[in-house]
Amino acid sequence: MSRKSYSQLDLIERHRVNLWWRMRERLQQHIEALNKKLDAYDLSDMPAAESGGGDMSELDKVLDRMQRPE
Repeated sequence: MSRKSYSQLDLIERHRVNLWWRMRERLQQHIEALNKKLDAYDLSDMPAAESGGGDMSELDKVLDRMQRPE
């Protein structure tokens, strides 16, 4: 897949790329905040089954949609 520079994009693609970039920035901020909260805990002995507690299907759907090609 060849990469396009931002200046080569049409208006719709620019808007889409800008939105993705802003979402990535916000997600990175949230991940940093979560990592700070988790730093207080030693999770090395936490079973894998407990780490996925709760219904995460809606989050999974959103993340899957974000990763689909156009």
